[in-house]
Amino acid sequence: MPPTDAHPDGDPAAEISLRDRPIDLVDIARALGESSNIERLGGAAIRAWRDDLTLIQESLSYARTILTADVAILSHSGSEATTTGRDVIDDLPGKLTSSPSEEHWSAEDLEDLGDLEVAFDEGLFARTDQLLSAHREMARVDLSSASATAGALTLVEEQLAILTERHAAVDARLQQIRAVIIRRYRQAAAPARDRPA
Repeated sequence: MPPTDAHPDGDPAAEISLRDRPIDLVDIARALGESSNIERLGGAAIRAWRDDLTLIQESLSYARTILTADVAILSHSGSEATTTGRDVIDDLPGKLTSSPSEEHWSAEDLEDLGDLEVAFDEGLFARTDQLLSAHREMARVDLSSASATAGALTLVEEQLAILTERHAAVDARLQQIRAVIIRRYRQAAAPARDRPA
């Protein structure tokens, strides 16, 4: 986060780049709150907020993907009432690796799969660690216990809902920032006679 605009109190812990540490819900709330006065931010500050919010957006997307998979696993485990818990656990790897037929994929899902050719950022795992506490809990759940599975499912769904809400807010702020950057660029590129007085 831009040290001059985002952390006026000079807190050294707050000045550590988001790229270099785990991101938590407090960081996300702070970034959204402090980047809200977009019109007052200078060029360097607005670009720094764009970069930080982009890191947050990527972290939230990754965390939501993991939690969505957890919901699918826990829901599948809970829906297997006709088999024993051990059978559910033994069958799970096969069910997760089996390829669904194309009719299960929407056109949007298939487009997203085509966009997977992006550079992989190894720091993503460290940045999302704090956002995946429910995932760590889910990893310890005894899937053969219906009550433990239901409790873990509730926990994961709650965290997924929170991260989904934050993701939408970050997306909206990034759109606002991009609009301001584009508008300023167009104003700077416009001939002097076309600029507003």
